[in-house]
Amino acid sequence: MSTNLGSAHVTLDGSSDLSGDLKTNLGSLDVCVPAGLGVQVTASDSLSSSDLSGAGLIHTGGLWQTPDYASASHKANLTFETSLGSLKLNPAGGCK
Repeated sequence: MSTNLGSAHVTLDGSSDLSGDLKTNLGSLDVCVPAGLGVQVTASDSLSSSDLSGAGLIHTGGLWQTPDYASASHKANLTFETSLGSLKLNPAGGCK
């Protein structure tokens, strides 16, 4: 998914495995992660703001992961690229 001069709100499915690339340029992206979904993120940003703490991700090596990633029944492997924008996982108040 890609946004350019806009905003998007995405809710991930917690009942299956998934992978994807999410990009935003001059926009904002809110991603809601359901409880129990193991999430692994590779992120890059340029003059932007990324908040990966909302889903409880911790930095491990070059990746961000949920603490239960290895044992989760379902996993999401995501790549985030943010340029002059903002990215938030589980933003305060939820995705709208």
